[in-house]
Amino acid sequence: MSRRSRRWWLRIFYFTLDCSIVNAYILHSSVHPEDSLTMFQFRVLLFRGLLCNYSSRHRRANVSGHHFVRRRSTHKAVMQKNPGVPDEVRLKSVGVHMPQALDSYHRCRLCSSRKDNKRSKIQCSTCGVALCMVPCFADFHSH
Repeated sequence: MSRRSRRWWLRIFYFTLDCSIVNAYILHSSVHPEDSLTMFQFRVLLFRGLLCNYSSRHRRANVSGHHFVRRRSTHKAVMQKNPGVPDEVRLKSVGVHMPQALDSYHRCRLCSSRKDNKRSKIQCSTCGVALCMVPCFADFHSH
């Protein structure tokens, strides 16, 4: 990862960080040969693990006083690649993920898109994402 910087020591830091990530990937591949992770997938898992669901999104209030969070694009292709909930939470102990009723309708995280806006009053109690009961709830927790 080559980053340009006027501060020479910052380039050394980026180089050292990149070398340590590559070395960790090599060690992981040698210890777990059955995992066919690419370097990119390994980096994504590493950074998700380091961030631990931290988000710097700020809450803001609208005119009526209800709070909401500014969200990224909810395009279907983006959500299938990155559902927003780490795979360790989403796929582990699926029996504890129970549907929970909401007061208002929210966009389904899996099947809603800009062209086809699907809404649901059900959310996962563990993940906290709105999902249609059939078939999205089961699909979200199995893929």
